Amino acid sequence: MHKYSFIIVMLIALLRDTCAQSSSTLIGPRAHGMGYASVCLADEWSLFNNVAGLGKIKKFTGSCTYDVNAIFKPFSKTAATINIPGKIGYAFGVYRFGDGQYQEQLISAGIGSTLGITSLGLKVNYTRYSVAGLGDKSVITIGFGGNTQLTPKLSIGACISNLNQVYLSKSDKERVPTIMTAGFLFKANDAFIMALELEKDIDYPPIIKAGIEYTVHRKFFFRTGFNIQPQSGFLGFGYKLRKFHADYSMQYSIALGMHHQAGISYQFKS
Repeated sequence: MHKYSFIIVMLIALLRDTCAQSSSTLIGPRAHGMGYASVCLADEWSLFNNVAGLGKIKKFTGSCTYDVNAIFKPFSKTAATINIPGKIGYAFGVYRFGDGQYQEQLISAGIGSTLGITSLGLKVNYTRYSVAGLGDKSVITIGFGGNTQLTPKLSIGACISNLNQVYLSKSDKERVPTIMTAGFLFKANDAFIMALELEKDIDYPPIIKAGIEYTVHRKFFFRTGFNIQPQSGFLGFGYKLRKFHADYSMQYSIALGMHHQAGISYQFKS
């Protein structure tokens, strides 16, 4: 391990203490607009939110997104994914958090499949943590997720990150965050869905997340949501063309101010 690994670990821990969600790999403007109540969603960003959603993808898509913090740009995030449908769905993605002084860079690959009413997914993440002038540390983590369609209107889902309990430093007993999430999604009709879930990092208090999405003419999307502990409010919009899908979302919290996220997806074929 690099001789400066202790300092790297402490800086990573300090970032998490400042804002536990900022360095989370949850991403995607649809999920963001719904307060990241995304454990039951199945879309182009399922690789990063709940890999089980890959079992339900039906379109070959490529997507990219950028999330910027208006007052603290080092907390900015960017990501891109490719989703390949089939009896077993595949996805590959890259993710970056931070700036030239501190960075988290991630390469992810996942698979998902649906059997009956249940979808299951598994992913592998290669993450590199870097601090300017001090070195870097790389780890491999495993994530697992599932969701079940109990009725045409009600779904439940759950996922866990860092299932293999990887350490950043065994001597300092500092682990990569292990985050467990569970929740449900209620589909009132083809135009309105509501999601509620609980996210728990084993080292921090639980986060309650809720969100809704309303669709107009199958082309326009309105989203909103909130988090409790820490308190945050979310708002988002989307527009869908034949092959392109554009989305924008925003988040406000007292601790970190305003976040903006914009993304675009392109459907290559069904």
